[in-house]
Amino acid sequence: MASKACCSIPPVVTSDYTPKGTYSEIGGLKTYVTGDKNAKTAALVIFDIFGFYPQTQQGADIIAAAGNHLVVMPDYFFGSPMDIKVFPTDTPEKQAKLGAFFGNEADLSKAQANTLKFVPALKEEYKSIEAMAVIGYCWGGKVTALLSGENTLFKTSIQIHPAMVDPENAKAITIPHMILASKDEPADAIAASAENLKNSSNEAVKTRSVVDTYPKMFHGWMAARANLSDPENASEYERGYKQIVNYLQDNLTTAA
Repeated sequence: MASKACCSIPPVVTSDYTPKGTYSEIGGLKTYVTGDKNAKTAALVIFDIFGFYPQTQQGADIIAAAGNHLVVMPDYFFGSPMDIKVFPTDTPEKQAKLGAFFGNEADLSKAQANTLKFVPALKEEYKSIEAMAVIGYCWGGKVTALLSGENTLFKTSIQIHPAMVDPENAKAITIPHMILASKDEPADAIAASAENLKNSSNEAVKTRSVVDTYPKMFHGWMAARANLSDPENASEYERGYKQIVNYLQDNLTTAA
């Protein structure tokens, strides 16, 4: 669904981006905070395994500015994200390093537990918040799916070029949900996730969920691995954030 309520986002800065937010400690986590601190709506952004990156922070700034939301990005890796130089994982050493990271810093159960602690602390800090979305990139997209089930803390959720796509996760989702996939995600798993959302017994999930694939884009085009000096990537990055902002307008702003 495309809302006409939001027709523009701030211009995408293609190089040397200076993040507009600030850092604060919330719930024991270093957190990037951007947007209206008196907003009724907030978005929790769960970054990819590379942590705080200008491309991801610019995305958070866009969501905050265009949607008038408070946007927060906590550091679930406690200052020890994955080194982006590990990609491509073309040596046994790099593969071992990545595997160890997923077994420790990027453990999915830890991320879910951190969220359950973080959200109450956030709402205590910013008492105007009435409704929240959760948005996750790559690894964070998997965490987002797991946070979108029964008794979720969120009104809507968005996965962006998600990692570890499992159609079974989509069956458990209980809130309007959007997936923006690249050509690198498994097409069969994306299609099956879309089918499970469409067949949900939850009317809001069934009628308001969106699954869209960006066929020319690679895994990571909207987060740390985005190459915004490439005109095509920059254009699709912009299109993706417009789609996110409009989806939040329809499914988060109206819930507050």
